[in-house]
Amino acid sequence: MIFISKLFKLTERYIQFIIAINWISVVEILIYFALTGLATTGLASSEIFLSLNFISFIYILSYSTFVIRTALEIPWVTAIALLVIQLIIEFIILAGTAPLATV
Repeated sequence: MIFISKLFKLTERYIQFIIAINWISVVEILIYFALTGLATTGLASSEIFLSLNFISFIYILSYSTFVIRTALEIPWVTAIALLVIQLIIEFIILAGTAPLATV
């Protein structure tokens, strides 16, 4: 993401951005840990689990956009663009490393 920050001329707030993104991942892990607990214990049916999973995904995307906007002090549109770029990079990395997980 440092290259993206340089492209958008946001390097002076890059450290705050990385710290904020790391804390978002903690919140994300806790949310999905709770959802996994609900699903594995049978406390939630698959329909409820999928609904909660979708709501959590939308919440995390919204919260991530807010934190990116706040940490970098940028407009909403730019924060959304950075989030989309980040998601694309993550999906590319995931697609490239997924075959290694099956070995």
